[in-house]
Formats: sequence, C-alpha cells, structure tokens
Amino acid sequence: MTLRNLSSSYFMGSIPASLGNDITQLAYLDLSFNSFSGHIPSSFSNLQQLRLLDLRYNNFVGKIPDIFTNLTRLSYLGLGGNQLIGSIPSSIFELLNLTFAISVAAWMWDIGVHTLIYLELSRNFLTNIDHLPWKNLEYLHLDSNLLQGSLLNLPPHMREFSISRNNLTGEIPSSFCNLSYIRFFDSSNNSLSGQILQCLGNSTLDTLDLGMNNFQDMRMNKFSGSLPQTFAKSCVLVSLNLNGNRLEGPLPPSLVNCRHLEVIDVGNNQINDTFPHWLDVLPELQVLTLRSNRFRGPIDDTKTRVPFPKLRIIDLSYNRFTGVLPIWYLHGNDIQMERILTTFATIDLSSNRFQGEILEVLGKLNSLKSLNISHNNLTGGIPSSLRNLTELESLDLSSNKLAGRIPTQLASLNYLSVRPGGPQFNTFGNDSYSGNSGLCGFPLSKSCSTDEAPEPTTPTGFIEGDDASSWFDWKLAKLGYASGVVIGLSIGYMAFVTGRPQ
Repeated sequence: MTLRNLSSSYFMGSIPASLGNDITQLAYLDLSFNSFSGHIPSSFSNLQQLRLLDLRYNNFVGKIPDIFTNLTRLSYLGLGGNQLIGSIPSSIFELLNLTFAISVAAWMWDIGVHTLIYLELSRNFLTNIDHLPWKNLEYLHLDSNLLQGSLLNLPPHMREFSISRNNLTGEIPSSFCNLSYIRFFDSSNNSLSGQILQCLGNSTLDTLDLGMNNFQDMRMNKFSGSLPQTFAKSCVLVSLNLNGNRLEGPLPPSLVNCRHLEVIDVGNNQINDTFPHWLDVLPELQVLTLRSNRFRGPIDDTKTRVPFPKLRIIDLSYNRFTGVLPIWYLHGNDIQMERILTTFATIDLSSNRFQGEILEVLGKLNSLKSLNISHNNLTGGIPSSLRNLTELESLDLSSNKLAGRIPTQLASLNYLSVRPGGPQFNTFGNDSYSGNSGLCGFPLSKSCSTDEAPEPTTPTGFIEGDDASSWFDWKLAKLGYASGVVIGLSIGYMAFVTGRPQ
C-alpha cells in the first residue's frame, strides 16, 4: 500500500502510536478533515517513502514531533486547523522540496472581533486568509508568508497594511480608495498586475511600496499603465517605491506637492521622460532612483538655488542620458565637507553617453569606496587628484577614450585592490583601463614615450578660483550611504549611476 486517503471520513479518537511502524512503504497519507485527537505519533518518522502528509483540520494537540529528519522525500505537509503548540522542529526547514499548508487557527477568528486593533502574522507559512472579521483593525502585517489569491478587502479604519513577499495575484481592489486613514501600504514582491489606482495620489499615504528588489524574479509585480498623474497638495508621502513593474509615460510633475518625500524609486520600469529637474526643490529627498527606464537627453542646468538639498543617493543608470557630466549640480553653493569624510559612497556613472573629461573635483570625495565611470565617451587624462581618494577600494575607467599616462600617485591609495605600484598591484591587470587606446604606462603593457606628458593636468571643465567645496552643490558628497537612510531599501544603491544596457 502506497496511498491512503481517509480525508473527510468522520474518524475520531487517537492514532495508534505504532502506526508508522506498520505502513513504512506509504507514500501518501491524507487524514485531513476528521476528528482525530491526541498527539501526532512519533512513529511517523519511519515513513521514509512519504511524499504527502496531510493532517489538517483535526484536533491534534501538543508539540509537533521531530519526525522529519528521515522524511527526505516529503513535498507536502499540512498541519493547519489543529491545536498544536510549541516551536516548529528545525528539521522541517531542511526538507528542500517541502511546501506547507498552514492556515490561521480557527480560534483566532473569534478573538476581539470588535476590539482587535493590531495583528502581526508576518514570517509564518500561511497560505490563505479569505476574510478579516476584525471590524476595527488598524494595523495588519502579513509579510513573508505563502499567501495566494487576491488582495483582501480591508476594514475601513486601516492605517498600516503590509503583505509583501507573498504570492498574490490580481489587481488592487477599488475599495482601497475608501480607506480614509491609510498611511502605510506595502505589497511589494508579489505578482500583482493591472493599473495603479489614481486615487493613491490623493490618499493619506506616507509610504507606498509596490515594488520589488529581485529584478530577475518573474514573480515580480506587473503593474502597468502610468503613475497617478495627480498628487494632491495635501500629499504626505514619505516613500514611493514602484520599482520593477511595467509603468509607462512621464513622471507626474505634481509629485512636487509631496514635500515630505525622502525616497522616490521608479527604477526598472518603462517610463519615457527627460530628467525630472523639477524634483530638485523637494527639501527632504534623499534617494532618487530612475534606473532602467527610458529617460533621455541631457541633464540641463537647474534654476534652483540649492537643488536636492538632502540628496544622498541618485541612481540614473541604464537610461539614455547624453551630454556632459552635470557640473551645474556640482557647482555653486555651500556644502558641509565633513559629511564627505564620514559617509560611505559608491559612484557609478557607467554605461552612458557622457562626454568631456573626468572631473578634477572627484578627488575631493575622500570617503569614496568605489568609482566606476566605464563605458562612456570620456576624453582627456586621468586626473592626479584621484590620489586623494584614500578610501577607494575599486576603480573602473574602462571603455572610454582616455589618453595619457596613468598617474603613479594612485599607488599611494592604501585600500585600492587594483592600484598601480602597491602591494596588490601585481594582481591588477589591464581590464580596469581597457578600451582606452590612448592610455599608457604601468600597469598597462603599453609604455609611454619619453616626450609624453607624465600626468594629465586639471580638466578644462574646472573653473579656476572656485572654492573646491563649491563644486559639490549637487550634493554628490552627500549621496553616499547615509546612516539615517534605511527606508526599506536593499543594499547596493549607487550614489550616481547612468546609462542603459546594450
């Protein structure tokens, strides 16, 4: 006998403790929807051929026995609807093919129907919640479960709702527009689709997260259409994350009404627009991510006296921006240089169509850890000011049109793993400089002629007489990984990145 289906058979009483010793070849055992009681027999550990074990909706009590070490073929386990207590045996999590069928215990539906305000069920193995009986619920967290189906209809007083990292499908229900008190909504990392409700721009939300972080996962949300075009002047959004969807059209200029915005992440969509310079008036904006869209054209001069006053991270990579590096954001007003020295920063300007020379001012970013300006059309030499980047660990200048001798001063960088002349220099090949046929000197195999200038001078874009710190009005110095910016972002945001994959 390899299969035994006793589901919904009106059985009751306890299961014999030795049952597992008598049916060792069993592959499928379904005892669900009966009235079995007592403990789950530990002899089930002998069912080494078992692929399915369904004990749902009985009256089993006590702890879940540690029977799973030998059940290596088990692919389905149903334990919901019982009265089990204690912790889940760690051996369950070693079963690589296992899926769970665990529902909210029946007794929970009767608790605080009119009084429950806060419910935390995150990081469980829940597969289904078909309704919410709690009339006055305000805070509901269901993140990191195995929930399927569509989004729930929420109680009218809901203030905070998070259901990220599940397997939800379908659209956001229109009833969401009736939630007058909602302030936080996170449904990221699901498979939701359809249009984003226009009412979200006029809601009381301060955090809206419909994005996801694993861009190769085909189960990402699939919202389509355009962003809400009207964000009311009463907008209180602090974080807007729509990353990894299929949104089109331009960014709505009414976003400037959201004066409290700290994070705008619309990366990995199909947005077609020019650089949204009008966002530089947002006083609290710290993170701007536009990567992997269809943004195009030059980044024009700004008329804002102090643009992006608090910006820490700007990621414009994998777009179609053109022209020279935006020095007008680097030039003109005061900046707290000590912020440069204490903030981790990674700058990636790679895979773009930027022209001109490498800015001498980059040498003032003393906290810079990684600099990547590869795959552009930059010309001229490598400025010797890069020797001031004493914290630099990674440098990539490849695939440009650079020329001249590689500055020997780079050997003084203590942490650079690819630096010429240092202890690790022998492991540094030509790759970081490849594609620049005009470069010469160590570590390249191409030597420089004796009449060649030893090192490049300050690029022509530098304005003599300017205070060095004034170049950083763009707040590039503040674009590093600020310790206070933890707004639901994954690690790996670049300080400034532009371009589009080939």
